[in-house]
Amino acid sequence: MKAVAVLLLFLLSAGPKASAEETVKWGVFDWPPMHIVAGPEKGQGTFDKVMQHFQQRLPGYQHQVVVANTRRFWDYLKSGEHFCYVGSVQTPARERFAYFSLPDGLVLSNHVVMLKDRAAALGLAGPLSLATLLDNPQLKGGIISQRSYGKELDAVLRDHPKANLYAQSGGDLGLSLFRMLEAGRLDYIIEYPHVAAYFERLLGKEGSTLSLAASEAPPIQVVHVACPKTAWGQQMIARIDAIILADRGSEAYRRMLETWLTPDEQQVVRQAYDEVFIKE
Repeated sequence: MKAVAVLLLFLLSAGPKASAEETVKWGVFDWPPMHIVAGPEKGQGTFDKVMQHFQQRLPGYQHQVVVANTRRFWDYLKSGEHFCYVGSVQTPARERFAYFSLPDGLVLSNHVVMLKDRAAALGLAGPLSLATLLDNPQLKGGIISQRSYGKELDAVLRDHPKANLYAQSGGDLGLSLFRMLEAGRLDYIIEYPHVAAYFERLLGKEGSTLSLAASEAPPIQVVHVACPKTAWGQQMIARIDAIILADRGSEAYRRMLETWLTPDEQQVVRQAYDEVFIKE
C-alpha cells in the first residue's frame, strides 16, 4: 500500500505545470441533472460535482466553466484548446481528436422514453429493440445531433439513416426534446432514465413517462474525461487518471455519482461500481 501511495503522489505531481496565467476551460451542457446551469440547484448536477472535484484537485490553474452545445464542445477539442469535459462517452470517432481518462462516472445506459399512454397503446411495457422502433416509419423519435448514446445504440442509429427521427442541434441537451415528447410531437426519445425523471419533476409531469431499456445496450454506461489530443491534453489526462485512481474508492466519490439517481437505479449502479467501475 505504501508503494501505491507513493506512485499516486508522483502521478499527481507530474503532468502539465500551470503558470499563473494558464486557464483550463471545463465544458458544461444545459442538461439537468447532469449539469444544472440555472436556478436554485445551479452547479449541483452530477457532472458539475465531478468537474468541481477535479478543479479542487488541480490547484495552480484558473478554471473557467463554458456552457456550450455539442458542436461547440467538439470544436473546442478539435482545435486543441485547453478544454476538457468530464462526462464524455468514448467512441472511435472521438478518439481521433481527444484523449480519454479512465472512467470517471457511470450511469444506467440510455433508455427509450415514451409517454405511458403511448407505450400502453403500442403494447410496450419492458425491454425493447431500438432497431425495431426505428424500422417503424409511423413512429417519430427524437435525438440530439452529435450526442453519443453509447457505442451500441450509436451503431443502431447509424444503421438506420432514413429512420423517422428529429435531430435537434444547438440549445439544451434534452429538455426541449422532452417537452416535444410531452406535447405529443414525438413518440419517443433516447435518454438516461434519471434524466427523464428529473425532467418530469421540472415540468410538473411526475409519472407521465416510461423508460424502457433498449435490448441492444448494456445495463451500464461509463463516461470519461475528454481533453484535446495534444501534448497538453495527454499530460492533463495523466493527472486526472491519478486523481481518479486515488479517489474513486471513497464513499464520497460514490455518493457524488449517485446524487440524482432513483433508489432502484442506485442499487444497480452501486453493484456495477464495484464490479465494473473500480476494476477498470
